[in-house]
Amino acid sequence: MNEFYLVALLLVGVIVVNAVKQLVPRIPEAFLLIAMGWGLSFMPVFHNFKLKPEFFMLLIIAPLMFIDGQKQSFANIRKRFQGIFLLSVVLAVVTAVVVGLITKQIEAQWTFPLALTLAVIVTPTDAVAVKSMTGSNEMPKGVGEALELESLFNDATGLVLLDLALSVLSKGTFSVVQGIGHFLFVAVGGVVIGIIGGFLLVMLRFNLNRHGKNPELTTIPISLLTPFAIYLLAEHFGVSGILAVVATGIEHNWEADRLRLTSTNVQLTSRTIWSILSGILNDFVFLILGISLPEVARNVT
Repeated sequence: MNEFYLVALLLVGVIVVNAVKQLVPRIPEAFLLIAMGWGLSFMPVFHNFKLKPEFFMLLIIAPLMFIDGQKQSFANIRKRFQGIFLLSVVLAVVTAVVVGLITKQIEAQWTFPLALTLAVIVTPTDAVAVKSMTGSNEMPKGVGEALELESLFNDATGLVLLDLALSVLSKGTFSVVQGIGHFLFVAVGGVVIGIIGGFLLVMLRFNLNRHGKNPELTTIPISLLTPFAIYLLAEHFGVSGILAVVATGIEHNWEADRLRLTSTNVQLTSRTIWSILSGILNDFVFLILGISLPEVARNVT
């Protein structure tokens, strides 16, 4: 029952913030959400609030990454591949290693895997936060698109690096060769599972659209379950569930023309549902951040 109240209060927080931001448009939405979350933290149901990482990754991050992947066309990614790779993979890895080395020098008692773990957590950029900060300003042409693409793969790279750092931290040893091998296994394996799983699910939806009398009753629930199923499948095989979900999302965009030709109504309904769900989940992220602030402050002090 507590979980029900928790979700209900989060939804109330989303509603209140979306109403208030109309009155104070100059204040970034992220700040309003964090402030609302901090206010909710004083309610009894949120006392000693601790969010399990597995719950957060599966129910919030996985669908958000799937939605972001659906927004990106394969042709656009191929066109900008070099820039995406340099910014979201090479730069992210180099930044994490440099920050980890500097942190290790500052905190001499820390091991390098622990310092690297902290660096990986703070390295990835968040396009949602940047959009919230710059939403009322005009951005140079192409910057917004580049930011979305970079952030999409930057988050995935950061999560794979975090998995690697935690693995090294638990074992107590670090090998460059093993580290690179683990990174490639987790990353490439996640992409492969995402492509295969996404293709099978797209074909299933395509055939249900063609032959079903009420395709929206089957294809839309399948679409909603897709990121969770792909994420759990990838994690079961020990590869990156996030990269798998991103790959599936991109593949769904690539196959969108086929689905659009079979049922426009399904496409419009599905797009509306995912748009609303994306907005709510993005708001949940900042609300949860605000709710967690008192607990973090107590642990720090």
